[in-house]
Amino acid sequence: MADQRLNFGEAVPLAANGYTLSGSDFAGWATSPAGHVVYADGADFTDRIPTDGASITLYARWRGQGQHLVSIDDDENGSGAPSAGSVSLGESVKLTATRRRATTSPAGRS
Repeated sequence: MADQRLNFGEAVPLAANGYTLSGSDFAGWATSPAGHVVYADGADFTDRIPTDGASITLYARWRGQGQHLVSIDDDENGSGAPSAGSVSLGESVKLTATRRRATTSPAGRS
């Protein structure tokens, strides 16, 4: 696919996905290789990069044919890196959370 150029602050529909991956359906676009889908195919995109002439890379995210992409990122209440996977309709998903523990130091020690 060719690069898509746009003006800062202007909402522009993303070009339709031109990629294919055998045995997979296109889920959408993420801002990192394993990130959450943040833009659907053809969704409006507004350039919010603070530097004139800068660029942003969007990454195609895929799911198994007929499956749904599941993403988990609870940075506010837990720990660990965001994770993603795909699951078929009707299948169960097991979620595991790790609680943050507050740490304190005795007065005068760090």
